[in-house]
Amino acid sequence: MREFILLSIPVWPPGYYQFLEFGKNISGFRVSDMTGKALPWQKTRDDQWRIATVKSGLIKVSYTVQTERPFVAVPFIDPQRAFIRPTGIFMYPDGNQDLTVTVEIGDHPRWKHIAIGLDSIGPREFRANDYDMLCDSPILVGRLRKLPSFEVGGAQHRFVGYQLAQFDTKSFIGDLERIVRSASDIFGEIP
Repeated sequence: MREFILLSIPVWPPGYYQFLEFGKNISGFRVSDMTGKALPWQKTRDDQWRIATVKSGLIKVSYTVQTERPFVAVPFIDPQRAFIRPTGIFMYPDGNQDLTVTVEIGDHPRWKHIAIGLDSIGPREFRANDYDMLCDSPILVGRLRKLPSFEVGGAQHRFVGYQLAQFDTKSFIGDLERIVRSASDIFGEIP
């Protein structure tokens, strides 16, 4: 059994390559074994925690993430919605980014809808094949509006938004479908 495990959090999100140093937003870091006994740990860098795990088996890690502003590259939560940018929320065990990840979104009385690109494995539970897939799958939770879906290249495409203005949705979806078709013609596949 390993003597320690390193947990890390990214310093930037996919598609927005600016150092955002998500580790600086984490506080209240706690680690325990499955009996509730606290385990020793130390923060080795702004984005990394070293946890002593000798004879611990499974461990439980909890922490608080501070959010400050609604912006596409960072996580944000307010009474109306939660935008979960995985790189700013979820840690990973170093060297094990290839493990399957499950995410469960708790119930909230005002947040009925979930927009997510991961496979559903339960009513509010989702799976990513690995940590990279999780990081490429932002999550929006709240009172969301779904527009009509369309299919391109055998893949279903959905548009879900928060506080969408009134507009010609039929025209918008038609334009969006043409853009997706053009992009798939250029790249040759749809992931």
